[in-house]
Amino acid sequence: MRRIFQYIMLFGACAGIFSVSTADAGEPKYALSFEPLYIFNYGMRLNLERKMTASDWAGIHVTGYYAAYKPDTYGQWMSNSDFLRIDGLKGFGIGGTYKRYFFRKFFFNLGAGYTYYDVRKNAPGYEKFREDGLDFYRYSEVDKRSFFNKITTSAAVGIHSTFQQAFFAEPYFGAGWAYSFYDRSYGEKYNETMFGFGHRGFYWVLGVKLGFNIPPSR
Repeated sequence: MRRIFQYIMLFGACAGIFSVSTADAGEPKYALSFEPLYIFNYGMRLNLERKMTASDWAGIHVTGYYAAYKPDTYGQWMSNSDFLRIDGLKGFGIGGTYKRYFFRKFFFNLGAGYTYYDVRKNAPGYEKFREDGLDFYRYSEVDKRSFFNKITTSAAVGIHSTFQQAFFAEPYFGAGWAYSFYDRSYGEKYNETMFGFGHRGFYWVLGVKLGFNIPPSR
């Protein structure tokens, strides 16, 4: 987690140094981007934003998650340690954002979203089977599934840097509040960390958007 944070801060500093000034350029009306850090947690987020006024933007984002199995070798890169304790994942998310620019390149962002997780884990348990018209149970490895419905809100600040008029990068950092709904009777709640599927409470927000302007700045 600390290593990822250091990379984001370094990237933000470089983006600020090498960005192209747009003081006299034409302004784009839309921005389409993705967030590569979600890859480390078996996900991908896409963002579509629309300019509302000279300083205000509104946007929507969609996120997908998929992991057929859990590769242990990538565990040191993950911000969510729950991925080290699961054997499969499917999920999707949707949300909205409001962004306001100040000092031309810096921005303040408010966001809210919903994410659904379908988590699989192979664990010892009793498996039901039928034989000669009778139901029996045997102790073995069973595929257990748990479902999480997570609501999040967040506030963040960042910097917008444009490259070659068409492309941009937006490192950001902030904080948020999450509340996850799930079946408490299930053994695994996945709430040990602030990035867990079942987390309820405060969490840090950080990332970077990479995308392009529509139409490109002129």
